[in-house]
Amino acid sequence: MLDHGAAEEACAAWAGELSATASKVLGLEELATLPETEAASAIVAATRRLARYQRKWLRRLPVAATLDADRPPERVADEIVAMAGAGERLPRS
Repeated sequence: MLDHGAAEEACAAWAGELSATASKVLGLEELATLPETEAASAIVAATRRLARYQRKWLRRLPVAATLDADRPPERVADEIVAMAGAGERLPRS
């Protein structure tokens, strides 16, 4: 994304008027205010923190399930659709 102008786009957005929600977009402030290498490192760290938080949050949901994603997305989707059509619950892992 950095090679394709994400920093420039972030700077342009940051210079304009942003809603409260838009100003919280992961990486926007970093890309707009930090040098690219520092911004990239900060975004990687923030993404990992968010993923860790989401995993913890999902573990608390009694109906949440995880599926093996080491296969093409079409096969995962087919499995979900087949289970839903049969009225089955997704497997817990």
